[in-house]
Amino acid sequence: AATGCANYSTTEFPGGWRLPTQREMMLMWLFRKGINTIYNTQMSGQYWSATEKDASGAWYLDFSETVPESKAAAKGTSYKYRCVRDY
Repeated sequence: AATGCANYSTTEFPGGWRLPTQREMMLMWLFRKGINTIYNTQMSGQYWSATEKDASGAWYLDFSETVPESKAAAKGTSYKYRCVRDY
């Protein structure tokens, strides 16, 4: 399917988008107030990371929590995602 980070591109950023790793998600949680201000958004709820737990599961982070904690879920679970890109 033509969905997700692999399909996301803009004029300024023509490609190279990906899911953030589990560690990058933790950094996003730490800087969530600044991210929300800069992008005029509110990160809340569960977001997938690119870090796999095993063949059928991957790690996600719940931005609604007051303390960051990565949890694992089946890959077919419907969670949000936020793309990142290396410069």
